Amino acid sequence: MEGIGLPRVVFMVTCCLMLHTVRSQSNEAVLDFDCRRQGSACSGATACDVSTGSCSCGNLTDVDYKCGDNSPSGSCGSPCENGAVCVNSVCNCGESYYGATCNMNRVQVDCDGSTMFLNVNPDVTSFSGKIFVLGSDLPECTLTDSLDSSEFGDFVENPSDIQGYRIQLPHTGSGCGDVTATNETDEQGNQYSSYKREFLVRHSLDFVTLLDQVVVAECRVAEGGSLVYSKPTVVNETQAGDFENVDVNTSVQTVTMSVLNGDGSTIVDPVRLGASIQLVFTLTPSSGFEDFYISSCEANNTDPDESTVKRLPFITDRCPTMNAYSLSPRDLRSQQLSQRRTQSGSGST
Repeated sequence: MEGIGLPRVVFMVTCCLMLHTVRSQSNEAVLDFDCRRQGSACSGATACDVSTGSCSCGNLTDVDYKCGDNSPSGSCGSPCENGAVCVNSVCNCGESYYGATCNMNRVQVDCDGSTMFLNVNPDVTSFSGKIFVLGSDLPECTLTDSLDSSEFGDFVENPSDIQGYRIQLPHTGSGCGDVTATNETDEQGNQYSSYKREFLVRHSLDFVTLLDQVVVAECRVAEGGSLVYSKPTVVNETQAGDFENVDVNTSVQTVTMSVLNGDGSTIVDPVRLGASIQLVFTLTPSSGFEDFYISSCEANNTDPDESTVKRLPFITDRCPTMNAYSLSPRDLRSQQLSQRRTQSGSGST
């Protein structure tokens, strides 16, 4: 924080937020596009609507979900699949698919009677996060882009077309938790064994946010070991264990800070994932300052060891960072983050 026209005063705001799961199943096995995620971008000069995660295409017509050109042109060698359009002789895929003909789902799960294979290809320009078995982020439980197709089981479909991050795990003995089969019987009396694992797609190496997703990979195998079906389901909200109270520190008494619920009431209970909060800064009338702005603000895990502390800055050099969009349901750029007058006595973000 800096006093305008007066000697500089700096303070650091530290927030610790833990998240809680609220799950809603999706009927489509896709990883949707969200322009607020790290590595995501809209086409050309179009803007990201940070309240929805969609690209704002304005008056543009014949565009795709990233506001890129989607008007048919040229001739594609093979028919485009899954609603894709041939643009400049190349199949332009929707957000659910990729590949030369858009035949590949961004989430693919295959199984036999003893092994599960999962491939995840996030819809980002550059993926800088981590995908792993939920609750087991060990190296052997983490998806990698270095697993060669020659190492895939013979039950994996379209192995030469697979892109992204993959893992192949035995149902038992993998070190990532054993999968216990659930026995099921259909209306015709046929018996099946169902195997299910959950994987977290975390778009940051250090933090879980509302923009991350959980993939539920499920396989059903009939008696005798023949695969009946395999399917992934995407859960649009994430898990990070138990949640805790917010911890706030400030070393400057000229401006005090408090954390309130989104409606302005005092926080009494633990804060749940997705709940709105306010950071309220109050300038002491007798401080001698006329105005102030927030120079920086970050969330961290309060680890005292500098080598292992995890930081997520959401205000840097007085401006919201791209990370801030995963923490706020509103466009921070439209808010007056730094202009809070002494007359009003407070400021909030």
